[in-house]
Amino acid sequence: MTTSFVPPRAVIGLPDELAAVLSGMADLVTVHDLDGRIRLVSESSRAILGTAPADLVGRMPEESFVYAEDALELDAAIDRLRKGDETVELTFRARTESGQPQWLESRIGTMRDSTGAAGGLVAISRVVTEREQTHEALRQSEASFSSAFDYSPIGMVITAPDFSLLRVNDAFCELTRRSRAELHRVSWRELIHPDDLESSLELIDRILGGQMRTTMIERRYLRPDGSVVNAVMSITLVRDEKDRPLHLVTQVLDVTDRHRLETYLEDLALRDPLTGAHNRRALEVELSSRLAAESTGAPGGALVLLDIDHFKNVNDTFGHGTGDDVLRHLVAEWRHRLRRNDVLVRTGGDEFVVLLGDADPESAESVARDLLSLADAAILTVTGVASSVSAGMALFRQGEEPADLLRRADEALYLAKRAGRGRLVIESTGALS
Repeated sequence: MTTSFVPPRAVIGLPDELAAVLSGMADLVTVHDLDGRIRLVSESSRAILGTAPADLVGRMPEESFVYAEDALELDAAIDRLRKGDETVELTFRARTESGQPQWLESRIGTMRDSTGAAGGLVAISRVVTEREQTHEALRQSEASFSSAFDYSPIGMVITAPDFSLLRVNDAFCELTRRSRAELHRVSWRELIHPDDLESSLELIDRILGGQMRTTMIERRYLRPDGSVVNAVMSITLVRDEKDRPLHLVTQVLDVTDRHRLETYLEDLALRDPLTGAHNRRALEVELSSRLAAESTGAPGGALVLLDIDHFKNVNDTFGHGTGDDVLRHLVAEWRHRLRRNDVLVRTGGDEFVVLLGDADPESAESVARDLLSLADAAILTVTGVASSVSAGMALFRQGEEPADLLRRADEALYLAKRAGRGRLVIESTGALS
């Protein structure tokens, strides 16, 4: 192949042998006057630009194949060569006959004659379209990620393997009630609730150790004011090209309201809707839990069964509305007397169970007697008529089943009613109070 346009000897500083070499190069080779006008083009212009060399000779680059928006950068490069630079490099887009631009990486140098005088420019340009498209895709991907990260409605945080926070978004700042500056000064470990920290660190160690790549967990965050945020976290490990842990990308969804609703619904399922006392289902849960705890140590507590005497007469005389008022008032008064670890349960229309935890026999009996006195006063307050409550109490026994404890308390309640009602019987002694 030979180069097309003017004979090589007409190009200052370009020997015949060099022209022959250039004609076989895959890269695009162009020779220019000092003002940039094209004087020689290699045959590779056909493959790269889809244009014959002769169609480019005599024209300025921006008139032939350089996009106008890239021409300013090319003009600046040529100007640097005129001012003394020997070579310049730049990447630009070239127009093609197909209409699809080609990205070219060009190295432009000054050609000098035997006296050292500049006589022209030579540019060797290789196609880097695939590389630039990859870079552009990466730039767009990064822009998309940045936009999704920064403007996500849920918290987003990038954490280093040492738990320092590399990047956070506005939603995470809002969730933790901390500014970006504050978050960049603290460790992720300082944000997690102390009770959740150990299990969280164990999970992160497993991720960093390669046992899992991603996970979803629910943990609590602690705000500076001490308030707690329940959050679901999706944690994904990102590795570098050598498969080393690079950072953790965590999405944090605030589920505090959902958690409150679930807690409320769970509590609602364990409550008597009329009085707000616990219901029979709650009794089963609490009784099993407390007796299991008692099996590991000395028993310390009691179960009291209470029954309003002749409650049917209250409903028949004053109506069911007044009967309901009696029950509500009764429960309210009992709650004031009971301790935080005591449990009040309504098991039926006028039947109640009280679990007294961590109580010795004397203190348990004292509480039970007070409950009876409060009940008498509550009924009198609502109806204006004196009435009474009977009670049977059974002390916890180590290793006892819930059904056995309830049976013993029920037997004591039966004895209280047989003895004339309005009194307490303690099953373990059979004593009346």
